Amino acid sequence: VSDSCQYLKRAVVSPALTANPDSRLVILDCAGVRQFQLQYACNDPSVFQNVQVIVAYYCIERWNVRPFIDVGLPPPAIKFVNLTTSNRDAIQSCRKRKYLFSFQGRGGFGREKLLAFQNDTEFYIRVFGERSSYQKDIRKDGLGDKNVPVEDSNNFKGIMSDSIFAGSPRGDLLFSYR
Repeated sequence: VSDSCQYLKRAVVSPALTANPDSRLVILDCAGVRQFQLQYACNDPSVFQNVQVIVAYYCIERWNVRPFIDVGLPPPAIKFVNLTTSNRDAIQSCRKRKYLFSFQGRGGFGREKLLAFQNDTEFYIRVFGERSSYQKDIRKDGLGDKNVPVEDSNNFKGIMSDSIFAGSPRGDLLFSYR
């Protein structure tokens, strides 16, 4: 990262950028953790206070970007899922799904307002108090801390697969599905 910082400092004062106020330096920042994001790791505000510098973030909270300057990259590719025979049959036959929309996730961020739509016929809404109460159901590959399969105790996967649209319980990043 330190090598990147010295190159960024040079690019910001380069004649190619300074000679034309309409020029932009676009930086792709693919760090997933704040401490490795260039604006924090470089520890030189002059680079990131320059309005000619646009940072395209892969993973950053929306309140940590410069409004109308920085941008979020498209969402990462969705993880490949092995479909069962019944999953394939449901897709090929366009099986009717029970819910128009479902959401299961932690409260806050106005998500409690979704509860007004809960009717268990078209809309399935479940808001949890603590993230830990559903987190084990959405981990990669359904595996827990000891690489042992965990129960889908909240039927997270079942509800999502029986929904036409499913709201994502994660929504703090610029590319979060909304």
